[in-house]
Amino acid sequence: IASGATLTLNTNYVEGTIAENLAYGNYSLSETFTGNYWINGAKIYRKVIDFGYGPNNNSKEVNTELLNSINCIKIEGIATSPSGTVIPVPYVTPIDHNYDVGIYLYNKNGYKTISLYSQQNHSSDYFYIIIEYTKTT
Repeated sequence: IASGATLTLNTNYVEGTIAENLAYGNYSLSETFTGNYWINGAKIYRKVIDFGYGPNNNSKEVNTELLNSINCIKIEGIATSPSGTVIPVPYVTPIDHNYDVGIYLYNKNGYKTISLYSQQNHSSDYFYIIIEYTKTT
């Protein structure tokens, strides 16, 4: 935007539009262009992964259905326990690392796969993971 110019953003809800993404921060189980660009000028996309229930004192992995050719720039998530407790992901406690919930993304069979790991039972906690990425193609 040029100096002194005015930006007008139409915030009327229109599903799937850039205006929606900018005004409402669209989070979807489908790939969505965020309306933002990475430092190299590439479009930033977002996808929410319905990870399901978490691991029980081990790790659990879920295929993102995103090709290995994406460049992940941000991965984070949230879990909710049956009692309503909200757990950010990753979760790191300086007091006792047995309660940490770790996350990483790796290539497997042509797709990006998410792995969550913990030394606690999170099998009754429901997780959603948010990935932001650019594409190489």
